[in-house]
Amino acid sequence: MGVLINLLPDFKQAKQRESRRRQLAVAASFAVWVVCGVVVLLMFLYSAGQGVRITVLNRQIQENTKSLEGTQGLMDALNAQQHLASLGSLYSNRILFTKFFEAYVAASPTDVTIDAITVNDQNVLVVTGNAKNFAAVAKLQRAMSRGNKTGINKDVPTSGYFSSVNIPTANNSGNKGITFMINASVSQEVLSGN
Repeated sequence: MGVLINLLPDFKQAKQRESRRRQLAVAASFAVWVVCGVVVLLMFLYSAGQGVRITVLNRQIQENTKSLEGTQGLMDALNAQQHLASLGSLYSNRILFTKFFEAYVAASPTDVTIDAITVNDQNVLVVTGNAKNFAAVAKLQRAMSRGNKTGINKDVPTSGYFSSVNIPTANNSGNKGITFMINASVSQEVLSGN
Protein backbone atom coordinates (compact mmCIF):
# COMPACT_ATOMS: atom_id res chain seq x y z
CA MET A 1 0.00 0.00 0.00
CA GLY A 2 1.36 3.32 -0.98
CA VAL A 3 1.09 6.44 0.98
CA LEU A 4 0.19 9.75 -0.73
CA ILE A 5 1.93 12.73 0.62
CA ASN A 6 0.47 16.18 0.01
CA LEU A 7 3.40 18.40 -0.75
CA LEU A 8 1.34 21.56 -1.40
CA PRO A 9 -0.48 23.01 1.50
CA ASP A 10 -4.23 23.61 1.21
CA PHE A 11 -3.71 27.33 1.02
CA LYS A 12 -1.52 27.07 -2.07
CA GLN A 13 -3.99 24.68 -3.76
CA ALA A 14 -6.85 27.11 -3.11
CA LYS A 15 -4.78 29.92 -4.59
CA GLN A 16 -4.08 27.89 -7.75
CA ARG A 17 -7.77 27.01 -8.11
CA GLU A 18 -8.70 30.69 -7.75
CA SER A 19 -6.06 31.63 -10.34
CA ARG A 20 -7.45 29.07 -12.82
CA ARG A 21 -10.99 30.40 -12.26
CA ARG A 22 -9.83 33.94 -12.94
CA GLN A 23 -8.06 32.87 -16.12
CA LEU A 24 -11.18 31.01 -17.27
CA ALA A 25 -13.39 34.07 -16.51
CA VAL A 26 -10.99 36.38 -18.38
CA ALA A 27 -10.91 34.01 -21.36
CA ALA A 28 -14.72 33.73 -21.41
CA SER A 29 -15.08 37.51 -21.11
CA PHE A 30 -12.61 38.05 -23.92
CA ALA A 31 -14.48 35.52 -26.14
CA VAL A 32 -17.82 37.26 -25.45
CA TRP A 33 -16.22 40.65 -26.17
CA VAL A 34 -14.81 39.37 -29.48
CA VAL A 35 -18.19 37.88 -30.50
CA CYS A 36 -19.99 41.14 -29.65
CA GLY A 37 -17.39 43.14 -31.56
CA VAL A 38 -17.82 40.91 -34.62
CA VAL A 39 -21.64 41.26 -34.42
CA VAL A 40 -21.39 45.07 -34.14
CA LEU A 41 -18.97 45.16 -37.07
CA LEU A 42 -21.28 43.00 -39.21
CA MET A 43 -24.28 45.20 -38.34
CA PHE A 44 -22.30 48.31 -39.25
CA LEU A 45 -21.23 46.79 -42.58
CA TYR A 46 -24.84 45.70 -43.33
CA SER A 47 -26.15 49.18 -42.50
CA ALA A 48 -23.51 50.84 -44.67
CA GLY A 49 -24.28 48.41 -47.51
CA GLN A 50 -27.99 49.21 -47.26
CA GLY A 51 -27.24 52.93 -47.37
CA VAL A 52 -25.15 52.48 -50.50
CA ARG A 53 -27.86 50.32 -52.08
CA ILE A 54 -30.57 52.89 -51.28
CA THR A 55 -28.44 55.66 -52.79
CA VAL A 56 -27.87 53.64 -55.98
CA LEU A 57 -31.59 52.79 -56.29
CA ASN A 58 -32.62 56.43 -55.72
CA ARG A 59 -30.22 57.51 -58.46
CA GLN A 60 -31.68 54.90 -60.83
CA ILE A 61 -35.22 56.06 -59.99
CA GLN A 62 -34.29 59.68 -60.73
CA GLU A 63 -32.66 58.70 -64.03
CA ASN A 64 -35.71 56.63 -65.06
CA THR A 65 -38.06 59.44 -64.03
CA LYS A 66 -36.15 61.94 -66.18
CA SER A 67 -36.17 59.48 -69.04
CA LEU A 68 -39.95 58.98 -68.78
CA GLU A 69 -40.61 62.71 -68.43
CA GLY A 70 -38.73 63.24 -71.68
CA THR A 71 -40.96 60.80 -73.56
CA GLN A 72 -43.56 62.70 -75.57
CA GLY A 73 -47.12 61.40 -75.58
CA LEU A 74 -46.59 59.02 -72.64
CA MET A 75 -49.62 60.25 -70.69
CA ASP A 76 -51.80 60.03 -73.80
CA ALA A 77 -50.63 56.46 -74.35
CA LEU A 78 -51.40 55.53 -70.73
CA ASN A 79 -54.87 57.08 -70.97
CA ALA A 80 -55.52 55.24 -74.22
CA GLN A 81 -54.37 51.98 -72.63
CA GLN A 82 -56.74 52.47 -69.68
CA HIS A 83 -59.62 53.22 -72.04
CA LEU A 84 -58.81 50.11 -74.08
CA ALA A 85 -58.78 48.02 -70.90
CA SER A 86 -62.32 49.15 -70.04
CA LEU A 87 -63.57 48.57 -73.59
CA GLY A 88 -64.09 44.82 -73.04
CA SER A 89 -66.46 45.26 -70.09
CA LEU A 90 -68.35 48.00 -71.92
CA TYR A 91 -68.71 45.82 -75.00
CA SER A 92 -69.99 42.89 -72.96
CA ASN A 93 -72.62 45.16 -71.35
CA ARG A 94 -73.67 46.91 -74.56
CA ILE A 95 -77.16 45.34 -74.70
CA LEU A 96 -77.77 46.07 -71.02
CA PHE A 97 -76.88 49.74 -71.31
CA THR A 98 -78.72 50.10 -74.61
CA LYS A 99 -81.90 48.75 -73.01
CA PHE A 100 -81.46 50.98 -69.97
CA PHE A 101 -81.11 54.08 -72.15
CA GLU A 102 -84.20 53.06 -74.15
CA ALA A 103 -86.12 53.04 -70.85
CA TYR A 104 -84.47 56.32 -69.90
CA VAL A 105 -85.58 58.00 -73.14
CA ALA A 106 -89.10 56.63 -72.66
CA ALA A 107 -89.17 58.17 -69.16
CA SER A 108 -88.49 61.75 -70.35
CA PRO A 109 -84.78 62.48 -69.95
CA THR A 110 -85.44 66.19 -69.50
CA ASP A 111 -86.78 65.47 -66.00
CA VAL A 112 -84.09 62.94 -64.93
CA THR A 113 -80.28 63.20 -64.98
CA ILE A 114 -78.11 60.15 -64.37
CA ASP A 115 -74.97 60.44 -62.21
CA ALA A 116 -73.75 56.82 -62.27
CA ILE A 117 -74.68 53.41 -63.67
CA THR A 118 -72.99 50.29 -62.32
CA VAL A 119 -73.55 46.54 -62.36
CA ASN A 120 -72.35 44.79 -59.21
CA ASP A 121 -71.18 41.18 -58.87
CA GLN A 122 -74.74 39.97 -58.10
CA ASN A 123 -75.92 41.25 -61.53
CA VAL A 124 -77.79 44.16 -60.00
CA LEU A 125 -77.93 47.36 -62.03
CA VAL A 126 -77.58 50.40 -59.73
CA VAL A 127 -78.59 53.77 -61.17
CA THR A 128 -78.09 57.01 -59.22
CA GLY A 129 -79.09 60.48 -60.28
CA ASN A 130 -81.33 63.51 -59.84
CA ALA A 131 -84.90 64.18 -60.92
CA LYS A 132 -87.24 67.16 -60.89
CA ASN A 133 -89.78 65.32 -58.76
CA PHE A 134 -90.82 61.91 -57.40
CA ALA A 135 -93.10 61.31 -60.38
CA ALA A 136 -90.12 61.43 -62.79
CA VAL A 137 -88.28 58.82 -60.71
CA ALA A 138 -91.36 56.57 -60.67
CA LYS A 139 -91.75 57.03 -64.43
CA LEU A 140 -88.17 55.81 -65.02
CA GLN A 141 -88.77 52.84 -62.72
CA ARG A 142 -91.94 51.87 -64.62
CA ALA A 143 -90.17 52.26 -67.99
CA MET A 144 -87.43 49.89 -66.82
CA SER A 145 -90.01 47.39 -65.52
CA ARG A 146 -91.99 47.42 -68.80
CA GLY A 147 -88.99 47.16 -71.11
CA ASN A 148 -89.43 44.36 -73.71
CA LYS A 149 -91.14 41.71 -71.61
CA THR A 150 -93.26 40.35 -74.44
CA GLY A 151 -90.66 37.97 -75.85
CA ILE A 152 -92.02 38.42 -79.38
CA ASN A 153 -88.62 39.36 -80.74
CA LYS A 154 -86.32 36.31 -80.72
CA ASP A 155 -83.34 38.48 -79.66
CA VAL A 156 -85.15 39.68 -76.53
CA PRO A 157 -85.14 37.42 -73.45
CA THR A 158 -88.65 36.33 -72.49
CA SER A 159 -88.05 37.29 -68.84
CA GLY A 160 -87.25 40.90 -69.75
CA TYR A 161 -84.05 42.79 -69.35
CA PHE A 162 -84.68 44.08 -65.83
CA SER A 163 -86.61 42.48 -63.00
CA SER A 164 -87.22 43.46 -59.38
CA VAL A 165 -86.91 47.14 -60.28
CA ASN A 166 -87.20 49.18 -57.09
CA ILE A 167 -86.32 52.58 -55.68
CA PRO A 168 -84.44 52.07 -52.38
CA THR A 169 -83.77 55.80 -51.90
CA ALA A 170 -85.39 58.97 -53.18
CA ASN A 171 -84.72 62.09 -51.14
CA ASN A 172 -85.60 65.72 -51.63
CA SER A 173 -82.28 67.56 -51.98
CA GLY A 174 -83.58 71.10 -52.15
CA ASN A 175 -82.41 73.02 -55.20
CA LYS A 176 -81.30 69.84 -57.05
CA GLY A 177 -84.77 68.33 -56.84
CA ILE A 178 -84.81 64.63 -55.92
CA THR A 179 -81.70 62.46 -55.54
CA PHE A 180 -82.52 58.81 -56.16
CA MET A 181 -81.18 55.31 -56.55
CA ILE A 182 -82.85 52.61 -58.62
CA ASN A 183 -81.86 48.93 -58.33
CA ALA A 184 -82.81 46.29 -60.89
CA SER A 185 -81.82 42.66 -61.32
CA VAL A 186 -80.35 42.06 -64.75
CA SER A 187 -81.28 39.02 -66.85
CA GLN A 188 -78.41 36.54 -67.17
CA GLU A 189 -79.24 36.26 -70.89
CA VAL A 190 -78.51 39.97 -71.30
CA LEU A 191 -75.18 39.74 -69.49
CA SER A 192 -74.06 36.75 -71.54
CA GLY A 193 -74.93 38.63 -74.74
CA ASN A 194 -77.30 35.96 -76.09
